Amino acid sequence: KNALKPSTPALANFVVTLGANYTLFDVRSGLPVVGQSIVLTDTGGGIITVSPIAGWLNVEGLVTPGTIYNEIIDSSPAPAPVPGASTGVSPARKAFADPAELAQMVAQARKNGATGTLIVLVPTSIAQLADPNIRPELVQRKNLLLAELGKEAWDGGRLDMDRIGSIRLYVTEAGLNILQNSTNAESFRFEYQWTHSKLSNLDGSLNEIDRLLDSQGYLDAVVTLNVDGLEFDTLKDGGISFRTTPQTIEDGRAIARVVINGMNERQLPARSAAFAAIDTMMAPTLTLRLTREGVLKLALDDWVRTLKPVGFLGAQHLSFGANVLEEAQRAGSARVIITIRTPMLGGNPSRASVTAQTQAHKRALDGVLAAAGLRDTSRDADLSTLGAMAVQLTYAQLLAIKNSNDARLLAVELNRPVATPG
Repeated sequence: KNALKPSTPALANFVVTLGANYTLFDVRSGLPVVGQSIVLTDTGGGIITVSPIAGWLNVEGLVTPGTIYNEIIDSSPAPAPVPGASTGVSPARKAFADPAELAQMVAQARKNGATGTLIVLVPTSIAQLADPNIRPELVQRKNLLLAELGKEAWDGGRLDMDRIGSIRLYVTEAGLNILQNSTNAESFRFEYQWTHSKLSNLDGSLNEIDRLLDSQGYLDAVVTLNVDGLEFDTLKDGGISFRTTPQTIEDGRAIARVVINGMNERQLPARSAAFAAIDTMMAPTLTLRLTREGVLKLALDDWVRTLKPVGFLGAQHLSFGANVLEEAQRAGSARVIITIRTPMLGGNPSRASVTAQTQAHKRALDGVLAAAGLRDTSRDADLSTLGAMAVQLTYAQLLAIKNSNDARLLAVELNRPVATPG
């Protein structure tokens, strides 16, 4: 206060005092912090406004930019001023990134062309984000940041998370430099590639995708589309056979058009050829050559059920419990849990699709028993939703299952409690 008043006539009646305490969520530490607000007042009844680059907050959110501070701080044009006093919480500053994480992001961007970042846009609490007054400023900051980044931010992998005041973007090394100097974000940090992905990695497919992208820079992928109520069978060799109908085929083609239309040549270089192939589709699948950005784009697409490398059947090996045969030989039989592979797990399937998937699991479980020469075997529990069943089998039956070479099998383990009452 004393330093400002004598030097600037425009601030002759400008008073800076301390106000009430406040609590905010610290985007750097992830912890709530308590501070004391700053009250700005013009005792002469003048108008107090804030520069667009200042980023002051009041109890209702960020203060609307005005004119007086523009004359003092910069020369940029400004909208109409806001009358009255404002309570400042946090002046604008360049976006913060932990130095170690920044180095990790730079290395990732150099290796892959871009790196995943989680960007916090507004310095406020989750509770305050529910206030509708915050949203316009959040959207404005996001749009300004995206304009700043331009082509240095990929479209693939983008995820808007307005409810927590954040956005997930893949940015180039040049984009990281822009972020470090931006006042349209509070902070940013490294984001693992498959965070928020709708794809499942239970079969190791995401690990294989990573390996192929790293080694060749693109992925030849089979994309299964999220057709409502899609019926299928898992074959003994691990492959998938779809139970298609004319309606299933038509729905698949319609979804394919939506998916491909939402991509660009940077994500799908042969986009025109992919469009041309839609009319000959006889199953709800697309075979596409995707760039890394294209993979990231489809990993978040609700119309995508699964995305796997061409020819991929699963990286897991059959896990046959070491004590299963021993227990069956000792007791005459053993109660076991048999688990099969679930190749269609993932995406965002509808209730009808989940029901169809459960029935497919049930047929596959029956097929596993039949392939081992077992029919009409009663079950202790039907866990088809999870791709499993609980059953009691003899030593000879378990040995037949082990030797069946059925690629649908994932695990056979003793069914026993994992904990006992104290």
